[in-house]
This record gives sequence, structure tokens and C-alpha cells, in this order.
Amino acid sequence: MFTGGIAIPGACIGIFFGGYILKRLQLRPKGAVQLVIFFNFLCLACYVMLFLFGCDNVKMAGTTSPYYSNVNKTEPFTINLTASCNFGCQCDMNDVQPVCGANGLTYFSPCHAGCTETGSRNNNYTDCACVVNTEEKYLSSPIRRGKSGNNFAEVTVIPVATAGPCYTQCGMILPFMVLLFFMTLVVAVTQMPVLMVVLRSVEEEEKAFALGIQFVIFRLFGYIPSPILFGNVIDSTCILWKSTCEGAAGGSCLMYDIEAFRYKYVGVCSAIKVCSVIIFLIDWWLIRNRQNMEEKSGEGLSVGEVVNSMISLDKLFEQEGPVWVKMADDDECIEKNPTVDETTLPLEHDMEVRKRHHQEEDQRHKIQME
Repeated sequence: MFTGGIAIPGACIGIFFGGYILKRLQLRPKGAVQLVIFFNFLCLACYVMLFLFGCDNVKMAGTTSPYYSNVNKTEPFTINLTASCNFGCQCDMNDVQPVCGANGLTYFSPCHAGCTETGSRNNNYTDCACVVNTEEKYLSSPIRRGKSGNNFAEVTVIPVATAGPCYTQCGMILPFMVLLFFMTLVVAVTQMPVLMVVLRSVEEEEKAFALGIQFVIFRLFGYIPSPILFGNVIDSTCILWKSTCEGAAGGSCLMYDIEAFRYKYVGVCSAIKVCSVIIFLIDWWLIRNRQNMEEKSGEGLSVGEVVNSMISLDKLFEQEGPVWVKMADDDECIEKNPTVDETTLPLEHDMEVRKRHHQEEDQRHKIQME
């Protein structure tokens, strides 16, 4: 809900902003590709910042943290929800009811916490064997010190647990939303320049075909390999799967390693963005070479410039007012209407003009003779 409410407005604003830049700067294909490359590098910088915007994993006993804090740290930690404190409880793996122990650890369920009784309120559990066996040495917090004030005083935790996971403070939601809005805006800015480059790179009769090929490629790579790729990446970060009827791991994921999730997901997105930057760099190199070849061969004018020059000539001949045209046989000028096409004049009108011209010459010749 939060990401959709932020990403969609950012994308809409980015599309309009990209079109405005094209119109304002009157970019040609080479300039449009350079604009796309710039915003892609900016998006890569945002991906680097996403690596830093994250929260820590919830400390759940048996999954992200051991049941006991005084275990041998030299041994590798293995995920196991069963411990000596709940070994005989026969807890159901599909019964997900997280509880928060008084020691600050989250347990998969009251059964996995070793709780045997319910408190006066339904959300409290007492006589939790796993909470009792957890003893920690508090080193820094003065509130948790013993009465002696010794930093190393041991405190035995009360065997009580409350419903729900333990609260973990993480203030990254607001910076993440701001960065997400900016990233969607930056990505959307490149859509209009890319579309313009596609249309300018093909002939007039091939534009519809080029757009069709472009959308086919978008659907082909966006709908077929992308869900498979990102699905495998997300599944690889699952640390606790729901057991099937046969006892094998499968179905839905009960808990993810959110730190590994962030690194792998953002890493794959960054790798794809790097590939797109390389492709646009190759496109820019091809466009630049094409322009250099046209300049060397004397074809410096692009198609757009030729069209603009033709339009300018048409506007010149459509101006109001007479145009004086010099005749080929003498210095006399006659008035010509530029809006009239001579090829469409009737033959009689042309003969009348020539006859009047010859009469004026004869009259001028008689005057000279007299």
C-alpha cells in the first residue's frame, strides 16, 4: 500500500518531466541517449543508497538467534526451533503464534518458548522454560544492572512471554519512501527519450513495426524471466519454510532473512541496471558514428532538418504580397502572385500575358523611332 501510493505518482510526474525536457531542449537522438544514460547513472546511485536503508532481523530463538546466549560461539549456528527446554512439548511447526519473552527474544509460538500456563490475560504466558534458562550479562545499560551497580551482574529473567513479536525500532520507513519516490521519477523520465530514439532510428513506414517490436521485447523479458529470477532470489532468503504433510520443506515461507533479502534483491536490480547502461552506451556510440559518417559523406543534414527546411520554403512562398520576377530577355520586371501555381494557369492566360508584353515592346520601339 505504501509503495504503490508513492511509486505511481512518482512515475506519472517522471513521464511528464521527460517529455518536457525533450520539448524544451529540442534534443536529437544523440542528446536523448545521453540524457537516458545520465538518469540511469543517477538511478544506480540510488540503488547504492538502498543498500544502506534497511532494518535488522528480528531476534527469534532458533532462527536468527540461539536459544541461549551462553552457548559456545565457536560452533556454527544452525536453524533449529527445538531445544532442550521444549524438547518434549511436540510443538507444531505450522502453528505460528510469535510471542515475546521477557529476555527480549521472540519465540515461534508459546509452545516453542516452553510456556505451560496462560496468565490472567489471554495475551500473557507464564512458566516459560526457555525464557527461564536464558541468562544474560548486561554490560552497558545502567537500567539492567544489578543492585550492586556492577556492569557484569547477572540478572535472571522472569519466565513470562507476551503475545506478538518483540518490538524492534527501525526508523528507515520515511527515508525509504522518499528514495523510492525519487527513483521511480528518475526511471520514468527515460521513457519518452527512449521512445523518441526508437521513432527517429527507423524509416517513416517502419515506425509502427518498431513500436510493436519494442513492446514485444518488454513483455517477453518482463513477464517470462523476471518473475522466475526474482522469485528464486526471494526464496533463497527464506530461513524457515512451512512443512508439508509429508514433513518436507515447501509451501509458503514463514520467515525471511531481511538483511540477505535486501542485499540480494537490490544487487540483482543493480546488475540489471548496469546492463541497461552498457546497452545505452553502445547505442550512443552507434549514433555518434552514424552522424560522423553522414558529415564526411556530405550528408550533414538529418531527416528532421530536411523536413524543417522544406517547411520553411513553403512558408516563404505562402507569404502575402507581390513578388517581382525578372524576365530572361530584358531588364523589365513583372509582378507575380506567389500563391498562384503557374502550372495550373490556363493556356489563354499565358498567351494574354505574352501578347501584352509584346505590345508594350512595340510601343516603346515606336517612341524611340520618333
